[in-house]
Amino acid sequence: MKNTKFTKVMFALMPFLSLSTLSSCGSEYGKELKNEDSEEGQALLDSISAEMKNVKNFEMKIKEDFPYASLYGTAITNVKTEQLVLVNENKDMFTTYSGTWDEGKQETTSYMFSNGEGDTTCYGQTSLVNGDNSYSVTGFREDEGGDGFYNIFLSGLRFYDLFRDPSEFLAGLYGDYRFFNTSTTLYPMVTMRHLYSKGKGNLTIKIDKKVNMRSEADEKENIVSEMFVVTYDKYVFKSASVEQATDYGNKKSWDVSFEKKDYFTIDFPEAMKHRQS
Repeated sequence: MKNTKFTKVMFALMPFLSLSTLSSCGSEYGKELKNEDSEEGQALLDSISAEMKNVKNFEMKIKEDFPYASLYGTAITNVKTEQLVLVNENKDMFTTYSGTWDEGKQETTSYMFSNGEGDTTCYGQTSLVNGDNSYSVTGFREDEGGDGFYNIFLSGLRFYDLFRDPSEFLAGLYGDYRFFNTSTTLYPMVTMRHLYSKGKGNLTIKIDKKVNMRSEADEKENIVSEMFVVTYDKYVFKSASVEQATDYGNKKSWDVSFEKKDYFTIDFPEAMKHRQS
């Protein structure tokens, strides 16, 4: 039995938005960057990209809120999830994940470390209740039912990969990459992109898209809008929010917070410590 997989959607990013000098027009995010050939704006992007490469220890929190999703092919409603991800410079990782929905819930804890040669050890425990059905497993990734302990890290770190570098995010390197599984684009997208800054080391990217994409969860429901707000402060990724709306009036949201940390250690379970030695 595989780990819970919620319905996901495609994030298709548009081509690179060149940057600008600060205009006099302000907003809650600061002053808007306007002119395409701004050395100041490009320098800000480059500085954030460079500083993020130096971030080796961090904490990330992710919240998701869906009106409906899919669990092993079965529809579930009022889905809310929270995940904490810790990563240190040794590539030691720890995550906790909790999800609730009508008549069900899931709790997962997972640990991972690398031997420095490309091999990883992943261990965790999970419990799931859905109506009258329940399931639990404890063990390593290679054990039966243990693949979810590795996949839960991929689920959280996809947000880090998407938002850590503002230049890559704006350049649209993901193109039509099906970030949240496949949705069919029915008509061309119209995208409004704005960049703002409150000063040195601060940047907010706002992308508002009008789209027409087929929802994977319901063939009759189309996704009609998506909005991203991504913020960097002190040259480091700080937060991101994404909201998606459908022609049925349903909304899905993702909220991410990120914090640079000093070096820390992760206390692994005894079963993993034997494999470290």
